[in-house]
Amino acid sequence: MDDFFAEVDKLHKDGAIQECYDKLQAKLAENPDNVDVMWRAARSCYMQAQEKTDKADKEALFRKGLEIAENAVKADPTKGQPHKWVGICLSKIGDFISTKEKIGNAYIIRDSFQKAVEVDEKDATSTHCLGMWCYNVANIGWVERNLAKALFGTPPTSTYEEAEKYLLKAAELESNFIDNAIGLGDVYVAMKRKDDAKEWYNKAAAMNANTDNEKRQVASAAEKAAKI
Repeated sequence: MDDFFAEVDKLHKDGAIQECYDKLQAKLAENPDNVDVMWRAARSCYMQAQEKTDKADKEALFRKGLEIAENAVKADPTKGQPHKWVGICLSKIGDFISTKEKIGNAYIIRDSFQKAVEVDEKDATSTHCLGMWCYNVANIGWVERNLAKALFGTPPTSTYEEAEKYLLKAAELESNFIDNAIGLGDVYVAMKRKDDAKEWYNKAAAMNANTDNEKRQVASAAEKAAKI
């Protein structure tokens, strides 16, 4: 199995999204209870969804990834990767559900990322995701905040400074991290630190992009830098 994991991890790293997805779905059918197959299959669903442009296709893949990741957590809650992919897929499903449902998922998403970081504090993606959770919560609007207060009594809270801390740590852990560099740019825009925002957008625009989604991100970063 180690050789298989090395093969699909390389496909993932190289941006061979479809081939990686196909191999992992086939392996999951053969080994439905293997946690290390399961979280990689959830990851491949996410990557496949990111390449899609049709909203229905994207939602179906995110939901499929979430189901697989949740099953992996049930099978072994001590591993960090399943928690990470529960958080990631659940957060992406937020694009397709009501504001009330999205707010209801906020604590689950945060807890999933925190558990992943507790297991592996050097996981750049989990650290980045925790930073983006902080950014999104700090950026929440008045209507959403009051709805969260009505639902929970105490709504989730965070700050741009907390988001910055996690995102800078993720940048230290992984240098070619397009999402993270853009996230830092967005945080600095919110903090009205325009020079820092432009610096990180430019860093993102100069990063290597393997997949179509990454190429779109690089182009978006260049556009954001040009507008500052």
